[in-house]
Amino acid sequence: MRVITHSMVIRSEWLKTPQWFGYIQQGDLSVMLILSLAGPIYYFSDIMGIYRKHATSLGATSSPIRTDLRKRDLLSYFDYYTDFKYHSLIISRKEEYQKQLYFQYLKTTGKYRKFLNFDYFVFKLRHLQSKIAKKMQKINKYFCCPYR
Repeated sequence: MRVITHSMVIRSEWLKTPQWFGYIQQGDLSVMLILSLAGPIYYFSDIMGIYRKHATSLGATSSPIRTDLRKRDLLSYFDYYTDFKYHSLIISRKEEYQKQLYFQYLKTTGKYRKFLNFDYFVFKLRHLQSKIAKKMQKINKYFCCPYR
């Protein structure tokens, strides 16, 4: 689930920005993490706004690798902020980001390095496996119940 920042309604007393807030670049994600400490979060599932994407927007000019590195930094700050209360969850999320970084690196690596790297073939095989599984789901959807 992704909550768009400009559609959030926040009680001002719940949002106490810590000192590290000025050092990070994922302000929307950090706001949601801090607000999650105050209690349950409710949201509207309706579309309440849109983001305009253009060539000079922050999302378009930042590389996915840099974004994932910054998210890892944010999680480290948040882990310290919560006195490591959610440490195991944060570690597992950081490991996911580490995998994403590694495979992003493999995508941008030259042909020869990819060819010599076993992990790249495992990555491609898993990608192919997920594509085949999706196609099989579509096929099963149409052929599993002939008497509809």
